[in-house]
Amino acid sequence: TSIAVPPAAQSGVLDWRPALHFIGHLQSNKVAALVQGTWPFLSCVETVDRLKIATALNAAWGTAVVAAADARMDAAPVDSLDVLVQVNSSRESSKSGVGIDEPDAVIALCTAIRESCPRLALRGLMTMSAAQGDADSARRCFERVAELGSRLQRLGLLAAPREVPTQRGEFEARKD
Repeated sequence: TSIAVPPAAQSGVLDWRPALHFIGHLQSNKVAALVQGTWPFLSCVETVDRLKIATALNAAWGTAVVAAADARMDAAPVDSLDVLVQVNSSRESSKSGVGIDEPDAVIALCTAIRESCPRLALRGLMTMSAAQGDADSARRCFERVAELGSRLQRLGLLAAPREVPTQRGEFEARKD
């Protein structure tokens, strides 16, 4: 795994720090270790599929923010952690996520996160298309999730986008 550093950051011109995104199935008993082990670089958990995970992330992030303030350490760039709710749009049993055929369950989870997890900023939904299949089936997976995401926006359940100065050269680097 490698992280590409923008040229301006290499020269020391920018105040740059990596923004790590966690992608993968997460168990609630591993949440605190994830947050502690990636502080202050963790910026988003993309695979929240249960309120238990969201609640654990909220508590661990709050603990990390308080501990950093008490130690007068560099705190995270923000007091809240971005999260995405994972939706199983391909209906594959090998994938995690709230089922695409359960839109009310997705809305209920998003509502619960918004109401009971003040340290989390719900930014949207995440999905993976079917492991096997053609481009049309993958497109249908993403279209279903986009429709559900639009519904969440209309309901006011998604946090406002963060202001990201383009001169900072932020980007995502992923190793799949």
